Formats: sequence, structure tokens, C-alpha cells
Amino acid sequence: MGKRGFAISFKWIFALIVGLIVFLFLINFAYKHIYLSESKISSLITTSIDSQLDSISFAEDLDIEIDINQDFTINFDCDSIAIDQPLKTEKIIFSDKSIQSNKLNVWTKTWKYPFKITNFYYITNKNYYFLDPPFELLQNIPERFNIKSYPDEVQTDATLIFFKQPTTQELSQYRDHKIKIISDNKVTFYPNKITNYYGEEMLLGAIFTDDINKYNCLKNKALEKLKIIATVYQKKAETLARFSCPDKYSMIINLLENFKTNPINSEAIQNTDESIQKNDCTPLFN
Repeated sequence: MGKRGFAISFKWIFALIVGLIVFLFLINFAYKHIYLSESKISSLITTSIDSQLDSISFAEDLDIEIDINQDFTINFDCDSIAIDQPLKTEKIIFSDKSIQSNKLNVWTKTWKYPFKITNFYYITNKNYYFLDPPFELLQNIPERFNIKSYPDEVQTDATLIFFKQPTTQELSQYRDHKIKIISDNKVTFYPNKITNYYGEEMLLGAIFTDDINKYNCLKNKALEKLKIIATVYQKKAETLARFSCPDKYSMIINLLENFKTNPINSEAIQNTDESIQKNDCTPLFN
């Protein structure tokens, strides 16, 4: 091959290399553009979900449907919402850790124990089967949450909630499903993970959360808010005690102090507040 032929071959090789580099650059550019576009869409949807939750944050009992328009996998952690990049949140959202859907059923309810503390959110898109539930509890849950009872057939992705100790036969019958057992103010995430709850609103949180670690984290966030509100009421009671009923207010101050570390007797606090009112003094929680 002469020098001329060698030069032509080198030019072709050089052109191919340059072409390949340009092609790879364009592929990389397109990939980054698609990734950034999808990331931006995910961020916008996450922000939209959070904003819609904000819009119902003061409702004491309200359910809505959030339409996302297309399927996404949404991750709800103890302190964040994420499709791609996590968005931090202080909201107490009881839900599965991961939901894949184009729609979300959302319900917000005020945790009153015995005074108003904060709002809980419940988010789901799957079926639940309640066995022997209290009638009042069943009646309080929105229809869109699709609660069924006494099932003949159970969908494979459904969760079963027993409100009494299930028999061995029932456990065997539903062994392929997620099971929770409600008993003695405790929730068993079957087979052997047990936690407690405070009030009906927190019980609902345990029902609609699939992971006990996430549930306990959310419960602890709620209890921190309880401590803050209880302290505010203690200060209010101290102020009111200067004018009347010092003995009654002193009693409820002590009850609230114990309640902050061991919140198991909300009825005693409620009864004491009602007793204050019956003595023609200003009630604490009204």
C-alpha cells in the first residue's frame, strides 16, 4: 500500500473515531436530558402530593382522592415523600412504605387524646379485610378505603385485620396474606412483631402501615407533639390556677406531667377537666 493509500485509510479510521465520539456524546446528552426531565416530573409530582396534603391539614375528618395521572412508585418514609428525590416532611403519614399507583386514597383525621394534638394522614390504594371489627370503628372509615369484612375470598395483596385472636385454622387459611391482630391495646404484625397504640386514630395508623419500624417511628413523632401540647396546657393551667380552683388545676398539671412520659390514661385527664368545668371554673381543653 502506498503512502496515499495509507493516508486515505487513516482518514477513514479517524473519521470513524470522531463519528463514534460524536454519537456517544449525543447518546449521553439524550440520556441526561431524559433523566433530568423524568427527575423534574417526579419532583413536581412529589411537591404536588405534599401540597394537596397541606390543603387538608386542618380538616378534622376528611377524605380525598389524589389523581397522579400516571403510575408512579411513591415511597413514604417516616420523614419524607419520594418518587425520585426525597422531599422532607413533618407530616405523620401512615401508609405502606411503597405504593405503586396513579391514584391515592387519602384520609386525614385529628388525633385527639384527649385534647387535640395533631393531624394524622392515612394513604392507601389496596384492600383490607376486617374480621370482627368494632362497629363504630368500621363506620368511621371512609368508603373509598374499600374495607371488607368476613371474606369468602381474599385478594392476594390484601391485608387481614383480626380484632380478636384468630384460630389456628384461620391463620392457616390466610397464611399467604399479611395479617395484623388487634388485642389489649396492642397490634401484632404477624407473626411476632408487637407494638402498642394510643387512641383510635393511632390504631388506624397501625392498620394502614405495613412496616412496624415505620409505624413506631411515626408513633414517636406523634408522642413528641403530645409532649409539646401537654406542656402548653400545663402553662395554661398554672395561669388559671392563680384566679380559681387551684387544687383542681394542680391535679391536672400533675396528670399532664405523668402523661408526657406514660400516655396511657387519657380518660383521667379528660374526667379531671370535666370536673373543673362542673366546679364553675374554666375548662382546660375547650
